[in-house]
Amino acid sequence: MLFRSNDGNGGLSPTDAFQTIGAATALMVDGTHTVIIGAGTYYERVSLIHTTGVSSAFEADGVVVIDGTGSGSGTGFLTRNCSAYVRPYNNNGWFVFQNWDTATMVQADYTLAGAGTNNQFTNCIFKGDRSINQYGLLSDANTGARVENCVFSGFSVAGYNVYNIYCYNVLNNIFHDCFIGLYGSQTIFGDRKSTRLNSSHL
Repeated sequence: MLFRSNDGNGGLSPTDAFQTIGAATALMVDGTHTVIIGAGTYYERVSLIHTTGVSSAFEADGVVVIDGTGSGSGTGFLTRNCSAYVRPYNNNGWFVFQNWDTATMVQADYTLAGAGTNNQFTNCIFKGDRSINQYGLLSDANTGARVENCVFSGFSVAGYNVYNIYCYNVLNNIFHDCFIGLYGSQTIFGDRKSTRLNSSHL
């Protein structure tokens, strides 16, 4: 999709791109999907909730800002019951999450029994608001989580919260101006216990 396109388009090429991320997520049903998001600021809440397994990739082609200004309360970017990959397109792009008046800015989880999923966040900048109780990223009840080359700043509770996860990797990240950088609770259980922290500045 390209910023300032049209949601009435087909959404399958840069010249026929959707305007909003929501128009793309509305089409994500069973199977594997990739959304390439053009550079720009998107004033919208992104929610991808499923009752069956879906693998979805959101890829930033340039600097993609997900801005909560005027969007009210509630999680800004939510994926549930699906494997979610938030990453750069062709290794050249960033996601920026900012201006969300909510307890959790970005959340990836699952609520279905046996619907274990993976989530990965790469090249993301999470900008918090110290005036409210807020987490930057919450990974909950996933089979595995990976956070790499991300920056967390300005969170009064924690930059990254991992909860009920079999294994997670936190690699080459920066946490600053956060009450807690990385917070784990009831994490790492089952027979695949694996945690890796590497070059993450807490």
